[in-house]
Amino acid sequence: MIIDEFTINYPFGMHYRPCYVMAKCLSEFKSTVKFIHNGRLYNAKNTQELYNAHLVYGDTITVRIEGSDEQETYAHFSDLIELHAWYLDI
Repeated sequence: MIIDEFTINYPFGMHYRPCYVMAKCLSEFKSTVKFIHNGRLYNAKNTQELYNAHLVYGDTITVRIEGSDEQETYAHFSDLIELHAWYLDI
């Protein structure tokens, strides 16, 4: 299991497009990807749950990744968060 913290560092926050792209990209992995924000647990592979978290600039989330491909999943998740990868054409 990998647990790490990330800060949302892009000005527009998690509107619908980045939520959709993140959930779609993470769905390709076997590991579960959950995060905690404001005391609630969310499934990062579910577009609606990501969107309902209302993540905005400066928010900190605690991410928990668990499964057989957790290292690869973590690397991909980290790239999505830190490189704003959903603004690229996928």
